[in-house]
Amino acid sequence: MRFLVLVPLILVLMTGVVFAQAGGQQRVWPGFTPEDMQAYMKLSSELKEAFDYKDYGKALPLLDKQLELLNTALGRIQEKEATTDDEKKKQADTVKGMRHGLVAGVHYNRACCLSQLEKKDEAVAAFKKSVECGFIDLDKFRIDNDLDNIRNTPEYKKVIAELDFNEVYEVYTPESAGGTPTGIIVGLHWSNYNEKEFLERFKKVADTAKMVLVVPRAPVTIAPGVFDWTRKSD
Repeated sequence: MRFLVLVPLILVLMTGVVFAQAGGQQRVWPGFTPEDMQAYMKLSSELKEAFDYKDYGKALPLLDKQLELLNTALGRIQEKEATTDDEKKKQADTVKGMRHGLVAGVHYNRACCLSQLEKKDEAVAAFKKSVECGFIDLDKFRIDNDLDNIRNTPEYKKVIAELDFNEVYEVYTPESAGGTPTGIIVGLHWSNYNEKEFLERFKKVADTAKMVLVVPRAPVTIAPGVFDWTRKSD
């Protein structure tokens, strides 16, 4: 399964510039110029054709051009000065959303192409980048035939092993407990969340109860810093 394009929700929800084109109007993603947007969509169309014909050699430079456009857009977003906390949060969320969606998708498509072209080292490097950017789908990784050529490499196995199960937890001992806490609270964070942020939100509960708070990380990695208790296939 190739031609993976993940459009992050935050980009869809954000108000963007709209430009006219044949067949109607096209929204411009943050950081893109209208010309860049048209170029990106043209590349997407050419990529679909290349993937349909399994022409991985043709697809690879098209993906590189998409990645160049995305990196340019990210640079524009990050260069824009954000003064208020709301503006800084919006800027950070936009960058995160673009990396988790579009950039991760392009890296994953590059990994698939490079694997099919038997460029294993480059394929594994692209696969690792897709994971680092936020594309984490163990179910897809297991069934995607495009990854077959790298599936048995030590580097690929290492990435999968690090994603498979987590054995991490956070512990908070309140000062109010002194040297003798009255007990232990085990907190299980929400789905699509993480133990660190959960701990911060519930420190006051531990302070009031004078108890140690222990928060384990859920076993399934969904994205960087995002974890769940079950996998899609479970």
